[in-house]
Amino acid sequence: MNEPRKTKKFFNLKFFFGACFVLMALLFLLIPVQTNFADACGSVIFSEKTTFVELGEIKNEVTPPCWEEHKERIKWAIPIGSIGLLVIGIAIFSGNKEDPI
Repeated sequence: MNEPRKTKKFFNLKFFFGACFVLMALLFLLIPVQTNFADACGSVIFSEKTTFVELGEIKNEVTPPCWEEHKERIKWAIPIGSIGLLVIGIAIFSGNKEDPI
């Protein structure tokens, strides 16, 4: 009789860990990046576009140093978020099934 309670508690623990991983990945994408340059980069999701000259062209986009930092953040955020979603999926679909008798 105590078995369903134990299973439900384990389900909540897996779901909690998966949500923590997804939240950590979201924080990676929302916290602004820092570079050694003076221009503001912003976060990966909300990038700060600046006007600069590159190879004789005037561009209004994210500067190359900021773009490199954004790519580094994405390299960490995607696997962490994927692991979190996988753990949430396992927590949802691996619940103890009732036997239809």
